[in-house]
Amino acid sequence: GFASLIVVTSAYHMPRSMAELDKAAPGVRKIAWPVRRSDLAIETWFLHPATAKLLLHEYVKYIVTRFGPSSTTIRPTEVAAMIGVR
Repeated sequence: GFASLIVVTSAYHMPRSMAELDKAAPGVRKIAWPVRRSDLAIETWFLHPATAKLLLHEYVKYIVTRFGPSSTTIRPTEVAAMIGVR
């Protein structure tokens, strides 16, 4: 029964969150409110292996969510684990 929803999550996590919510609540207006982690060097992610791994993991999950089958039996986190991105 919601008309709109404010989505607050990490900036790197926002694209997948919005894609998931679009599938779950297609008629609801979603307002993104991304937040930044102060300990995450997003501008120089390529210099930090842990940050690169985190972003790659999230990217794989986003691709599966956005372009994969609309199945609840296969979760994006499981696909990321299957291809070795943890």
